[in-house]
Amino acid sequence: MDMIKSYGNPKYGCEGNEPVTYDFYNRRDRFYGFNSFQMCVPAMENHKLRLDITFSGCSFLSEDHLDLDAAIYNVINIRMTNPTPGNRFRVCWTLENDPQCPEEQYADIALIPQDTDFRTYRLELGGHPRWSGKIRQLKFMPALGYRDAVIEIDFIQFAGSFSPRIDKTFLSLCL
Repeated sequence: MDMIKSYGNPKYGCEGNEPVTYDFYNRRDRFYGFNSFQMCVPAMENHKLRLDITFSGCSFLSEDHLDLDAAIYNVINIRMTNPTPGNRFRVCWTLENDPQCPEEQYADIALIPQDTDFRTYRLELGGHPRWSGKIRQLKFMPALGYRDAVIEIDFIQFAGSFSPRIDKTFLSLCL
């Protein structure tokens, strides 16, 4: 499969939980866990998800019915490149009983523009007033407003306060 999805054990609360991680590995089941790629062409290359952004407005969705407890999984870590001049990556979400993504249910990750190095970006959602209940699905919008670029994603991870920071060299930009 293209990704290996690693689950923690969310039913026991924060003690002993592990992050839910989507790692891009091999080529058997294309893009397992993600779908509805819009305004970009997805491909697997060197064990990474490669997004060839063809038009402004590139986006893709997580699988539906993630069933993530927002009180536990309140951090999203994304390891990626950003060769575009853009400085934002938007994530919006739907809740268990509300399949729509209202405008106020989003958060932006600050990116380093025109950066071809892989960096781990951390989005902390615990303080967001709309990050609550069960998270049903997420929509990822990299390179807001830019096109004609290639972004690579190494992994996407749903974590929480029980998880250590992944990339300590990028800590100052994550806060």
